[in-house]
Amino acid sequence: MPAPEKTTTTEEQARAIMCAAQRAVEEAKRGGAGGMSLKKSLEWFLEGRKNKAAAAAAGIEQRRLEDDSLSSSN
Repeated sequence: MPAPEKTTTTEEQARAIMCAAQRAVEEAKRGGAGGMSLKKSLEWFLEGRKNKAAAAAAGIEQRRLEDDSLSSSN
């Protein structure tokens, strides 16, 4: 019998995204927001993820600039 194939990181991330979107749809239905589709949930989730990544990148850049200014003033 062949060994089970190992899933790639991309596949794992896709599965996690789909699970998170499905949970959001289920929570919206329970909370009375009823009309949220899986597509809208995925869009909302991915937009939030993109915003978090952009904020993290901006924070890293800001710290780098601060570090550069501190080292140049010494």
